[in-house]
Amino acid sequence: MGEMLKHGWVMLADDVEVHLDHGVPTAVCVKGGGLSEAAALARQVMEFTGLKVALGPWRPGERIAEQEAAVVVAREDLAEVVRRLATASARVFVDYYHKPVDEEDPDWDPEEFAQDFGNALKYCGLKWGEVDQDAYFRIYRDVMHAETARLVRAG
Repeated sequence: MGEMLKHGWVMLADDVEVHLDHGVPTAVCVKGGGLSEAAALARQVMEFTGLKVALGPWRPGERIAEQEAAVVVAREDLAEVVRRLATASARVFVDYYHKPVDEEDPDWDPEEFAQDFGNALKYCGLKWGEVDQDAYFRIYRDVMHAETARLVRAG
């Protein structure tokens, strides 16, 4: 996926789309009524995003002849999910403040982390307390600070 963390619905094949939250797959949609094998779709999503995933149960899509399934990212990829969400939040910070995160922004890291970590847990099918939150906060903070500094340097 390169430098760009894609966001929104992205076409995987003629009849398959994947929904991404800043590079993290959250759902897959199959059009035309024919359901593909879940394992094959999961492989397509993994090849596209670099994250190991499983698909949830199928449900009707928004349009006739569409089927959707939630995507659950493997627990072992939680750190990468946290990194991707931190990168996206870093871009928001720089767009708004035009500077890197520093000691003058004491609330930014914990507030953004709480929101992004909650989403990361959801995307990986985990609940609060199932993993060492402090370890992931350190990853998040390091990525956030490095990415905001990089973006400011890049102009």
